[in-house]
Amino acid sequence: MTLTLPPDLDRFVRDQVTGGHFPNADDVIEAALRLLQTRRDELRDLIAVGIEQARKGQTTPFSPVATLAQVRAARAQSGGG
Repeated sequence: MTLTLPPDLDRFVRDQVTGGHFPNADDVIEAALRLLQTRRDELRDLIAVGIEQARKGQTTPFSPVATLAQVRAARAQSGGG
C-alpha cells in the first residue's frame, strides 16, 4: 500500500520518527489507525448505550438552546474559544 499525505501530516509523521517516538513511518501510521479504530469502537459503544436507554424510556427532552449553552461553557472552560 502506498500513501500520499498532505504536507502537514507528512511533516508530522517525519517529526514523530526523527523525534524518536516511533522507529519508522509505518509505525506512526499504524498507531494513528489503531487510535482511530479505538475511537470508532468507543463511539459505537456509546451509541449502543444511548439506543438502549431510549428503548427503556430513559431520555430527556432535547433543548437546542441548553445544549448550545453547555457546548459554549465547555469550550470556554477548556480554552477552546
